[in-house]
Amino acid sequence: MPANGIRCRGAVAAPDNPYIYVDLKAGTRVDVTDLAAPTSTAWDIALKRSSIRLNSGDSGAGNRELAIVQAATLAEVTAAPASGYAIDGFTTADCMLDSLPGGEPNTAFGPWYDYADATHILSPKPEVYVIKRADGSRTAFRIVSYYDSTMSRGALYSVEWKQLP
Repeated sequence: MPANGIRCRGAVAAPDNPYIYVDLKAGTRVDVTDLAAPTSTAWDIALKRSSIRLNSGDSGAGNRELAIVQAATLAEVTAAPASGYAIDGFTTADCMLDSLPGGEPNTAFGPWYDYADATHILSPKPEVYVIKRADGSRTAFRIVSYYDSTMSRGALYSVEWKQLP
């Protein structure tokens, strides 16, 4: 810990603040480290503060693809889209980071939230994300909220998901 007693956040303190890896098909957290995650096929998404990654492309070897569906509720999505899927690709051709305004990698999820400059509050967009796996299975995933019930702590995601036919 630094001499001033303040714990650093972000890339400098990444070992102390790892991503949380989730398998949405099984509905479980995956016990994998940030170092092992790029070669793991066990996880679907990774969450860390306002950054959400998909196990594909620049993030991992999982061959997941993501489609964004404009829908306010999970119930509105009854089938997976036939096209429009993307993978994580947040590095440019000259190996520079393609980032969102908040500094997080520009993953397949893109800017999944609206940001209020006056209040610094993140609000999930009315979107449902459909994850397609190499085995053909698909999961619809929606971010319900980013904060705790008092809106005093962020990165406490409330999410919902369901398997699609």
